[in-house]
Amino acid sequence: MGFKQFLDRLLNHPPQAAVPSKPESLAHFEDPTGYYTVRGEKFDDAYSHWLKTKVLDAAKLHALGVQAILANLDNRSGYVREFCLRALEVLAEPNTFGPVIGRLNDYVPSNRARAMRLVLAWLADLPLPLIVDILPDIESLSGQSRVSHEEIFGALNSRLDSAEGREALVAGLQHHRAKVRRACWLRTSQALTWSAQERIFYAMQSGDPAIARSVERDVFELPDSDLLEWMNKITQVRAMPLRRAILVAMHRRALAHPQTLIGLALWDDSFSIRWLAWHWSKAEPQTLFSLCRDAIQGSGSSRRKRYALEGLVELKSAEALAIVRATLGSESAVLRRFALVAVCAMDKENSAEYVAAAIEDSDFDVVRAAFKQLVVLGLPVPVDVIAATAHKRNSDLAFFELLLTTASLMYVWPALHLASFTSLCMPALQIKLAPKVGVFFSKLQLAEVYLPPTKQQWAAICSWMPIDTLPPGSSLRYVMDIYAKRMST
Repeated sequence: MGFKQFLDRLLNHPPQAAVPSKPESLAHFEDPTGYYTVRGEKFDDAYSHWLKTKVLDAAKLHALGVQAILANLDNRSGYVREFCLRALEVLAEPNTFGPVIGRLNDYVPSNRARAMRLVLAWLADLPLPLIVDILPDIESLSGQSRVSHEEIFGALNSRLDSAEGREALVAGLQHHRAKVRRACWLRTSQALTWSAQERIFYAMQSGDPAIARSVERDVFELPDSDLLEWMNKITQVRAMPLRRAILVAMHRRALAHPQTLIGLALWDDSFSIRWLAWHWSKAEPQTLFSLCRDAIQGSGSSRRKRYALEGLVELKSAEALAIVRATLGSESAVLRRFALVAVCAMDKENSAEYVAAAIEDSDFDVVRAAFKQLVVLGLPVPVDVIAATAHKRNSDLAFFELLLTTASLMYVWPALHLASFTSLCMPALQIKLAPKVGVFFSKLQLAEVYLPPTKQQWAAICSWMPIDTLPPGSSLRYVMDIYAKRMST
């Protein structure tokens, strides 16, 4: 239908019935704007009854249930929102406290006033834990334009400033929601005069990183005796900022032997705390070397040995490199993988040899780590090693998928060369591998071809992917045709 026909139809054939401004029944009312949309026939029955009689039927409301009312509390129609607020007044359900707070910013003044009466009544009677649950939402009212929040805050403060209110705030420090924990922390910090020791204790109990960071300064104000007490139970402190502050304060005051502090920091799960151990050991490198060597040669956990390898990398000494090289032959595949990363970081000149040896490893995770180092360090592809490994793993689909994934991260010619080794897998696997090959070609960056391939690369690529088999007119065919002429000369 053209525009003229559409206009003629609109002018000469007007709609049979106009959309009512205040519909009596909304169950089957189709509203493309969503302005009057309601949810559920039961809700529509109760709402329509109220529109006609201006009386709320308590039986209908109880049959409808609180959840159906809450679902419509944000409806775009002010009448629907008014009905919901009136219904919640009748039901007097305290669990609806949070959603009603949102209506304090309603653009209909009568709805705001009704919500205000509800909230003030609930603030006077609700159990304190329920008020604490919704504390961040109440405090956010100060940033909303239509809310007269002073009266709300006055009623809130009168409840929370009591002894029971302060107990509820302290309990809220361990709330499952971070916003509630932090709102309670701000209020308790203002209302209660805690000592530095008490602030640290409650911050540690909360387990919240943001709260823990706020008391770092308190750690440095502790007397030596209290600081030593915290150091003795540092493994029980869950918050990383507190552990770090305790160790730094101990080091600054020289309250413990440097070897003790290095030993505590070296095995921490936080990288920033392990960095402290490496930094402090610059004055005592032999201490760090002894701790790391003993950990690797001992019977500790794999995680502890990984941290020891990190420490040896920071030392960058010949002794440390010898320990890491020896770890490449460990019986633990996890340790061999960590040792590969460490030795490549310490001895970059010989990293190609380490990676080539790791590609032949029996554990696939070590092989994956080797291919990752191949890309990260920009090493040349060890063609002979990969070819031999591909023959051994010719029935291992995961290995050939790894080849294609690694190839997609490389420059065009090494990428195509590496992908060509997929031809060595068993014929049955090639069918399963076909989608992965398609993904590889879709990621190939042909727009960045600026260096020619080596003769070995070109021969392997042409053997795997003869130029005549490529679709004429494709970008890959275009590039291959250009370089075929160049390679022939």
